[in-house]
Amino acid sequence: CLDETGSVPENSVFIQVKHDNGSFKPIEGKVMVTKHPVMHPGDMRMLEAVNIPGLKNMKDIIIFSRHGSRPEADKMSGSDLDGDLFAVTWDERLFLR
Repeated sequence: CLDETGSVPENSVFIQVKHDNGSFKPIEGKVMVTKHPVMHPGDMRMLEAVNIPGLKNMKDIIIFSRHGSRPEADKMSGSDLDGDLFAVTWDERLFLR
């Protein structure tokens, strides 16, 4: 979804997922995000996952920044956030180099 609060910086996302122990914790640091299924290699985006305390009630979600000339989701085969699925990894071994 798109950050309606304006608190997620440009080139960043807020991601909070359930961990193995059942707790929810925001992901922080570099992440690779792509629309699923991947249609073009250019659809893979390297972004910064940030912890925004004001969004802690949002769970199992990726929130894209609304800042910048073009939303990051739109850069992935024109995604318009109308039910599109995204794949995210924070495992650096899978990052494109």
